[in-house]
Amino acid sequence: MKPTITAIIPALNEEKNLKGAVDSFRGAVKEHFSGYEIILFDDCSSDGTGAIADLLAASDNNIRAIHNEKRMGLGYNYFKGLELATKDYVIMVPGDNEIEEESVKQIVSMAG
Repeated sequence: MKPTITAIIPALNEEKNLKGAVDSFRGAVKEHFSGYEIILFDDCSSDGTGAIADLLAASDNNIRAIHNEKRMGLGYNYFKGLELATKDYVIMVPGDNEIEEESVKQIVSMAG
């Protein structure tokens, strides 16, 4: 049986990029994993990032949106994500969608 994976995706003012980051991750893992979860951290954004995170979570039961009440930074989001993760493997993917899907595929293919 294939393993499962959690993606921690921190985002600060990434309303234009967050959906792309989520879509890239989902596309990259379908071949190598039997299941996934995505933990989106809206790190107190001043744009529509939080609303987009909520829409993504409402459309996919594998996605959770966490809204920080104040900016906590990458380290906090990473360690809090590890605490909340329930899958076999964990990866952090930036919410700015800077890593192409093909690169994420190559990274996750090395799991195990």
